Amino acid sequence: MTELRSELLRIEAAGTPPRPVVAGRDLEEAKEAGLLAFGRWFSWFMDVNRFSHPQLVALCKLCTGGKAMLHSSTIAGYRNCRIKNPGPTAFVAIEYVCRDIDAAQRGEPITNFGRLNSLVMDVKIMRDENGNPVTAGYLTEVFLGLRPLPIDLSTSYFNESDATAISQKTARLIRKLMVVQDLDPIEDATQIGGHFPGNPQQKEVFAELIKGNATWNNHEIEEQVAKTARLLEEHFQYKRTTAELLNELKG
Repeated sequence: MTELRSELLRIEAAGTPPRPVVAGRDLEEAKEAGLLAFGRWFSWFMDVNRFSHPQLVALCKLCTGGKAMLHSSTIAGYRNCRIKNPGPTAFVAIEYVCRDIDAAQRGEPITNFGRLNSLVMDVKIMRDENGNPVTAGYLTEVFLGLRPLPIDLSTSYFNESDATAISQKTARLIRKLMVVQDLDPIEDATQIGGHFPGNPQQKEVFAELIKGNATWNNHEIEEQVAKTARLLEEHFQYKRTTAELLNELKG
């Protein structure tokens, strides 16, 4: 019994670190930002380790007792920010693969990776802010925007030139859609800006962006594009995920 208890303690998952509480009125906005943030973090995990979809699926299956809990379609959905609600079984698979890889790298293996052992020894796993492998609960909180990313991924994406170009292309797209609805891009810009899902200052900036008088800065591009995607779907029936719209505006 002592040996069993010792083994259970060795593989016990770390507790979820405390986090600030998101106000109820901000939950929808937080979720929009969280979905995008999680997509970037998960993409980082895939890209930095050069994982193919089949490789990650195989690793997860090994770590979950041969059960296929993470599928290629789910991987694509996370990367493209298409999945609107967290998948608990997929998050369990990610928790287990990160936990087992961490254990293998520490020389305390839980899973026999066999022919995949060489693949995992240099893997950079998803960790919380305390450096522990992520849990399913932690991943859920990040996905829902209840807690920020534990690593800084902002520096590798957009510079000020990118932000200006994306802002201008956003403005052109909005103006084109306004014309289709018989709206004047200048006279009705304030009306459309009022529908922007942000605070009063962000609504005002969006109205000026439509007119060509304002741009977003590089640190807020992803947040603002996420909100723009929501506005486009609700008011212009122009349906794009945040990732799809961002790719469109970068093109």
